[in-house]
Amino acid sequence: MRDENFVWQCQSCQRPYLHSAGGICTNCLTHLPTVANKKCRDLYARNYYATEAAKMKRAAMLNEE
Repeated sequence: MRDENFVWQCQSCQRPYLHSAGGICTNCLTHLPTVANKKCRDLYARNYYATEAAKMKRAAMLNEE
């Protein structure tokens, strides 16, 4: 996920999508914006795992045994 990649974020429940998802939010069934309204870098501040994955630039293990 590159910082500049586009994100469609539901304006009702804030769920992000990396594609237009058929124009409907799968969480709240609200119409998504027709044009991307965020970029991936906007998600990093809200999501620990996205931030770590972007920093490491390699696959992140969620469960290390």
